[in-house]
This record gives sequence, structure tokens and C-alpha cells, in this order.
Amino acid sequence: KDAEGNRLLASDDLREALITTSESNRLGILRLIANWAEENEDCAAQTVEFLHWVWPRQLAVRSPAASSALTEIALRSGDRMPETTAAVLSVLETTAEQINAMPHVRRTKDDQISKFPEEHLALFFAILPEDKILWPWGMGQVIERLSDVSELKNDPRLSELRRRLART
Repeated sequence: KDAEGNRLLASDDLREALITTSESNRLGILRLIANWAEENEDCAAQTVEFLHWVWPRQLAVRSPAASSALTEIALRSGDRMPETTAAVLSVLETTAEQINAMPHVRRTKDDQISKFPEEHLALFFAILPEDKILWPWGMGQVIERLSDVSELKNDPRLSELRRRLART
């Protein structure tokens, strides 16, 4: 934004740039958004708007890496996790490929999971592939932590993730 608070680049123009650029550039933008939102309240306040109005919906930009990066944004959104998760879920793609990203999963604090258990479950159910071998390292422990949350005990999504986890 400029000194008067006007955007320097229109949402439509930025969306078009994201569509036409390379995957590595799109992932770089998502990393920047996650970092800026974590460090700056003004940026954090605009993350949901970015996801709703700027992030492309085209299948061509949906990839396992983009889904991991989008999930990372939601996991790092702190107290804004409910609205950020809702925005991220609309553009996530479940994959049958290995998920190598999502390092924040391993750093997810118990208090964050207990504060927003529904959001964590929704994200993991949406992104994790059927085969647990393709899950990020440490994901089994996170699913077990979610299993300890009383309001999720009867959630069919948690039951399904636990079923996948139990498969050999």
C-alpha cells in the first residue's frame, strides 16, 4: 500500500501474475505471506482477503506443494486460525503424492491444537493422502493429540485419519 493506504497492485493483476508465473514463484509468494502474516498484524489482517480474492482457483495452480504451503499459512496464523483455515480449505487439494512440506506441523504446540482442534482436523483431513507413508514425519503423533480432544472424539474425519494411521 502507498502512503494513502491504496494498493499498489490490483487484486486482479496479482491473480493474473500468479496464474502465469512458475510454481516456484507461487510457492515463494505463499512463503512470504506466511512470514509476513506471522510478523506483522496488518499483513495478518489481509491474509484471508488475499486467499479469497487473489489466490487463483484454477486447477493449473493446485499442486501438493501449493496445498502444503497454504496449510502452513493456516497453521501459522495464530488467533486468526479459524478464518484463515476456512479460506485455505476452499483452495486445498488432497494429493496422492508425498507431502514433504508442512514443517510447522512438527512445531505445532499442544495449546494451539487444544485452542483450535476443529481447524487442525479440517486441514489435516483435507490435505493428507490415503497412504500414511506419504504423510509428513510426526503426523501420527499430531493425530493422536487430536484424538485426546474430547469434542473430536466422535468426529468421522478423525476416525478416518486414525484408520489410515492404523493401516500397515
